[in-house]
Amino acid sequence: RKFPINNNFLTNQPSRTLEPCPLAPLFESVTRSFAAAALRQGVQLRTNSVEDLPLVMIDPVRTEQAVANLVSNALKFTPPGGEVNLAAHRGDKMIELTVSDSGVGIDPAEVERVFERFYRSKAAVDTAVKGTGLGLAIVRTIVEAQRGNVSVESTLGRGTSFRLTLPLADKLPEPV
Repeated sequence: RKFPINNNFLTNQPSRTLEPCPLAPLFESVTRSFAAAALRQGVQLRTNSVEDLPLVMIDPVRTEQAVANLVSNALKFTPPGGEVNLAAHRGDKMIELTVSDSGVGIDPAEVERVFERFYRSKAAVDTAVKGTGLGLAIVRTIVEAQRGNVSVESTLGRGTSFRLTLPLADKLPEPV
């Protein structure tokens, strides 16, 4: 899917189109977009049910872009026979959305740098995985512009998990 370009995701300006949204259509769209690629690569793409989760206050187009970036990366770095999982769970005032994989993982020395613009991990460079090093910087900017957070945990040789926390529609945090 192609996403419209605007400067909000580059300047970290708050999105102007935050609205209460269910996650199910976003999960369905991302899963549909990557199902064929996962099948070709021999990777299982799995999602948990999000039907019973409350609405989140998001820009649906930008949030889908962020999740698509994470799933795309997960597929790039997960070998045949591996798994990419897309899940969401309710927290106290937020929804935690997780994209995890059983891929090559990120070197602990590089974890803090993966959100920097134009940064490409050693694994990406060594394996000639295509990319600009902007995807994760865009993910962070999109999520933070919606008053959310993004974090990463990774173990070399075992995989990576990216966690996005997004505000519930009825409990939008106060501006900082």
